[in-house]
Amino acid sequence: MHLELENAKNSNAIQSYQEGAIKIRDITYENDIIVSPSVVEPWVKADLNELEFDQLCKHKPDLIILGTGTTPLFLNQNNLLKLQQQGIGIEVMTTAAACRTFNVLLSEERNVLAALKV
Repeated sequence: MHLELENAKNSNAIQSYQEGAIKIRDITYENDIIVSPSVVEPWVKADLNELEFDQLCKHKPDLIILGTGTTPLFLNQNNLLKLQQQGIGIEVMTTAAACRTFNVLLSEERNVLAALKV
């Protein structure tokens, strides 16, 4: 899937996604990543526990887009409550949909972070 945005060269917009690879700023990532307007970093996770949500929350996004690969995932209520208490919204979707959604929100200059399972 090839994605285009007018400001893609000046941001961390996702240029393309295919299962197993995400391209940002002409760099292809083959491992799970966290991406925001200012950060691209590895997303080290075994499961979505509190510690891993702390890794996401340290960037202080208004919204987290969680890309779960090709399989839908439901978060437990404790994780949702923790995010809500910090004023952080979360949307869970496939990684392909998360990439598209992230780019739209990025183009709107929203304070968004995507955690993407490649």
